[in-house]
Amino acid sequence: MSNHTEEQHAHQCVHDHGHNHQHPPDEDEHEHEHVQGERDQPGHLHDHQHQHQHQCHGHDHGQGHSHEHGHTHGQGDDLWSGRDYMSMPGVKETAVISTETVIYALTSAGLTKEDVAKLDLLEIGCGPGAVTTNLLHHFSTIHAIDTSPSMLTSFSTHHPPSSNPKLTYSLHSLSSSSPKAFDSREPMLSPTVDDPERKIVPPRNRFDVAVANLVLHHVDDVKSFMEGVVGLLKSGGWIVFTEFGRDESEGYNNDAKTLPDGSVNAPNHFHPAYTTETLSTVLTDAGLDDVHAEVKGRLPVFGVDKPYQPPGLVVRGRKP
Repeated sequence: MSNHTEEQHAHQCVHDHGHNHQHPPDEDEHEHEHVQGERDQPGHLHDHQHQHQHQCHGHDHGQGHSHEHGHTHGQGDDLWSGRDYMSMPGVKETAVISTETVIYALTSAGLTKEDVAKLDLLEIGCGPGAVTTNLLHHFSTIHAIDTSPSMLTSFSTHHPPSSNPKLTYSLHSLSSSSPKAFDSREPMLSPTVDDPERKIVPPRNRFDVAVANLVLHHVDDVKSFMEGVVGLLKSGGWIVFTEFGRDESEGYNNDAKTLPDGSVNAPNHFHPAYTTETLSTVLTDAGLDDVHAEVKGRLPVFGVDKPYQPPGLVVRGRKP
């Protein structure tokens, strides 16, 4: 999902992830799929069956839907629902594309697939694990985080804790204090359906690569979020983010301000749709080297049969 944590996100329009939104607490009426999230899918995908004007991260696509999200995805009230996430339109297809994009970003930076297979991954905004399923085939280990207990409980049904020794997950909201939290070795919540209070100690305190799929547009405090991400990387480690891009297609405007009834963005402010330049700036401002961003196709976050598919972006950077 969620500061997604992680991650979109049937969309983080769709958190891994892993994915900060406020949804009405009635989950039967407002069912989601989420990231941390992005979230949205990869991190998190959201159910876009609302009968309003569609707002993708606060931006009007004119598709007859809307989001009503703020960004408080903390570890208090959980306003996400992980139920039925995997069956939402576009979730699995977007997850495959997001995974392929992450691997592309790393290999185009000079890593071989054999190099990637040796890396320990932090998946931010994992949501219920749609992208995780695909990432497992490529990395040595994965520790997945999200800010939503509901999403992680759903995650546990798709990835039971005993099913794969290379995969762990925990509830965590990234911030400047994240490195200290991981260094402390204090147990973190890792809920299952049968044991919602289950806790684990994350298997490591630093990672080779951090990935957030469709999560960043949900994050309110980007500076603190990035301090958390960078702080959990080993020296020389990589960050890869996927995001929705500004759509300049004729007839579309996904760079509009939020409507009064809300959007994916937090109340009283909005994130303009990212461009390769603004997405690159997020990483360079965080002190990363070898930063590169590019447009990477379009994302079927509303379903493969829907005419509108928002542009996808990918950015990578390396910690000095």
